[in-house]
Parts: sequence; C-alpha cells; structure tokens
Amino acid sequence: MGNTTSEQNELGADWSQDSMQLDARATYSYKLNARTDLSAFAGIQYYAQGDDSTSRVKADSLQNLRLQAGTGISYSMTDRTTVYGELAIHNDTLRHNPAVEVDGFYNGSGANPGRLGGSVTIGAQYQLNSVWLLNASYHFEGTEDSGSHNANVGAVYSF
Repeated sequence: MGNTTSEQNELGADWSQDSMQLDARATYSYKLNARTDLSAFAGIQYYAQGDDSTSRVKADSLQNLRLQAGTGISYSMTDRTTVYGELAIHNDTLRHNPAVEVDGFYNGSGANPGRLGGSVTIGAQYQLNSVWLLNASYHFEGTEDSGSHNANVGAVYSF
C-alpha cells in the first residue's frame, strides 16, 4: 500500500494518489554442489493506482498485471560470504494506461514504457556474526522505452 503526493504550483495545486501492489512468486531451487545453488522462478504482480484531479489536471487510475519468469544462481564464496545473480523476463499482459486531461484538453493515455522487458540483479551478503547479516545489491529493469536502476545496502538483525 502506498500514497504519492505531488506538488505542482504551475498546474493548480497538489494532488495525492493511493496505490497497491500484490506480488506472488514460486521458485524451484536445485543444489548443484556444496557451494552453488541454481533456481528457476515464475511470478505475478498486480499494481493499481487511484485517480486524482486538481483545478487544472485530471489523471485517471492505472492498473497493470505483470507475468515474470527467470533464473538465478547463488554461490557461497566462504562460510560467511555469498554472491548471487538473477536474470528475468517480464510481460505486462494487462495494462490500463491512465488518460490525462489538462485545462479541459485530453492529452492521451499517458506514458507507455513497453510491455516486454527484462531485469538483472547482482548482489552479495556477508554474515558478520550470529545475529548480523550485511547485504548489498544492484538491480536494473528495462523495457523498450524505460529503464530503472536500483541499488540497495542493508543490514539484518536476527533475534
């Protein structure tokens, strides 16, 4: 669940849109050897964002249903250090691109980033001690007219 608030004085006011995303994924893992695991997965994602308007702008709701399939590998370099990678392909099988109206003029159905795309993820994790795990990853997702880069660094405390 989420909410995006935008401030745009030139277009008449601020606006706010609620959103929701549901994800499901099934993974098959295979232990290649003592240090290497391979995986294959399939997933589904549903995203919906509400509509909103200001005195000058009206943006319709957005809905998207994405199917995904991919493969991954995980390698334990040491007893504490693991590196991993993942490749995936996705297809937006159902998309309702929002229509946008500014000052009473219809401006089309909004951005269409492309329906078929792929992603790559690489990362590493390090077990610092019995309760702390450090991790870092990089993720790129692209389609015909869109690209997204994401870098993460984190720590996990287990109790």
